[in-house]
Amino acid sequence: MHGAGAKWVRKQEARGASKPESALLSPRDIAGRLGLVAAVFAVLTGLAFLLSLFAPESLGWHEPAHRLFLVRATHLLLTALSVGVFVLSRSELDPQRLLSLGLIYQVLGALVISVPGYYCDMMLQARMDRLTWLAPWIIVFPILVPLRPRRCAVVAIVCATLAPLVFACWLVAESQSPPELSMWLTTFTPNYICAGLAVASGALVHSLKKEAVEARRRIMELGSYELIRRLGEGGMGEVWEARHRMLASPAAVKLIQADLLRTPGDHETFLTRFEREARITASLASPHTIRLYDFGLTEDGIVYYAMELLRGLDMRDLVERYGPVPPGRAVHFLAQVCCSLSEAHQAGLVHRDIKPANLYVCQLGDQYDFVKVMDFGLVRRIRSAATDPQLTQAGDAVGTPAFMAPEQAEGLTDVDHRADVYALGCVAYWLLSGRLVFEHESSLHMMVDHVQRRPRPLSAVSAQRIPPELEALIMNCLEKRPDARPSSAAELGHRLDRCKQQFPWRQSDARDWWERHRPRGARRRRRGG
Repeated sequence: MHGAGAKWVRKQEARGASKPESALLSPRDIAGRLGLVAAVFAVLTGLAFLLSLFAPESLGWHEPAHRLFLVRATHLLLTALSVGVFVLSRSELDPQRLLSLGLIYQVLGALVISVPGYYCDMMLQARMDRLTWLAPWIIVFPILVPLRPRRCAVVAIVCATLAPLVFACWLVAESQSPPELSMWLTTFTPNYICAGLAVASGALVHSLKKEAVEARRRIMELGSYELIRRLGEGGMGEVWEARHRMLASPAAVKLIQADLLRTPGDHETFLTRFEREARITASLASPHTIRLYDFGLTEDGIVYYAMELLRGLDMRDLVERYGPVPPGRAVHFLAQVCCSLSEAHQAGLVHRDIKPANLYVCQLGDQYDFVKVMDFGLVRRIRSAATDPQLTQAGDAVGTPAFMAPEQAEGLTDVDHRADVYALGCVAYWLLSGRLVFEHESSLHMMVDHVQRRPRPLSAVSAQRIPPELEALIMNCLEKRPDARPSSAAELGHRLDRCKQQFPWRQSDARDWWERHRPRGARRRRRGG
């Protein structure tokens, strides 16, 4: 559940009210389903109107002029009604109001269908045993639009009853004698049979959806955390905003599907490694490393871990949304990443997936442009089916092709911390130019280039002026041989500190940037890894 819909459901539950139908679907799902029904019927009735207007013979109609006028008018009215509901389904209405709108739409639609469908000149027929559009109208709604069984039964019966009521009104208006009871039963019983089918199918759909929601609710109660809303998803799984039940403190919870393991037989190996790496990550004290609060495994085989909830955006979004950053800001970012990596490397951890999407820029307290390194050591056994060269790949070569050191691309087993130094050079290249070091649609070609080709000088691809000493340092990080790069993240950090003195990035500069872009702050994502 998202936004207003989730708040509404929690408010109703707090009051002791029974769970509404909107608790079974997100507001987006409710709007989508109602909009789909409205769109389908708008197309069908619009087409029927056009055919009745220009080619009534194609439908086998040989009706009096006044009957054709009535048919055209009702088709046009139902088309307009469907278009109106479709437009409203795209608005920001409360989910319960959307459902109420759907009920009104169903009843009005049944009425509009019945007016020409049960015109009293049908009495001239020997038998009135034909079905109208009312039958599919009654059946379709409960399948697509969620309703509780009792409400579904009431609405279906009301729609079926509109047909005999409309027919009776026509009899009175035309001063016709009522037909025999057998003709009433023959004509209108099929609609009540359709109503029964609608109730049965609606109850089945409601039951299945309820079971799915209950299963989801079990997932949404992980240890001491309650999931509130989904923040995003990627190759590893989903990230949710969560709240600790006892402390009421916010957190970000990442769910990792166990079936994403590289081979079916290494489940226990994965869990053992996950627990070990989670404990090591939790022990890291650098303020620039994402804080890990908790981890565990659900009964459904979903691994999860809870982290601090950040407010900001990652470096991939930052550059894609606002363009390359100035040299001083890039150095400010990179130095913070080095602080995190330096501690991790000393603890024997190699990240192996340093990339802009794993480096988060946020406002932390009164500090601006504060960088957090995420997904530390938790991706090396995860398989991603994505083909995006900026998404994590796994196999013999673990990492992300766009930011993968040559030794990683070759699948070597002795990859050490200098692979993170190379990846950080790729990140710096991206920050300052908005370009990848090697750009290919094919991940394989990109990995080959990391092994064989020399990258173009940063100053040749960046639209801004890059200080020579900073460019030399970044290109040094991109050397093919690990021993030709800076020997450690600590050394790289020291060399970046010297660059800071030449083009500083002050807190006042960072604060001005965040204040200047605050109107777009609603688009900034909260993320925890």
